[in-house]
Amino acid sequence: MSLLLLSAILLLVGIFAPMMTLSRFVWIENSFSLFAGTIQLYKDGQYLLFIILSYYYLLLSLFCCSDSGMLNPAATSNYNTL
Repeated sequence: MSLLLLSAILLLVGIFAPMMTLSRFVWIENSFSLFAGTIQLYKDGQYLLFIILSYYYLLLSLFCCSDSGMLNPAATSNYNTL
């Protein structure tokens, strides 16, 4: 349970932490997180990219971290029947 909680916290940090900083000249800096980048795609009308990125970074990662997800071998295979 504690490992699941730790992975959920690290997932949230990874989504909202700045992953890229663009600098123009010395005094202008822009930082972007994965969440802010996908929201900006939606605001700019790039709906297909918004849907693709939202699916891969949010829905797929939440599925992998759940108890019935791909990281749980007992839920996806028949190892326990041997």
